[in-house]
Amino acid sequence: MVAGPVIFSLPLMVHPLQSGLQNLPVSVIEASCTLGKSDLNSLFRVLLPFLG
Repeated sequence: MVAGPVIFSLPLMVHPLQSGLQNLPVSVIEASCTLGKSDLNSLFRVLLPFLG
């Protein structure tokens, strides 16, 4: 019952998420890479919380 609405709303979430990630300062991404975070770890622990 939960998976249906999540899958249905996924296409509506892609555009705002994409524009938000494109507007992040490059220094945040560079700092994450410099500190040795993996790409996936950077996404979930640095970039996505930075958007909120």
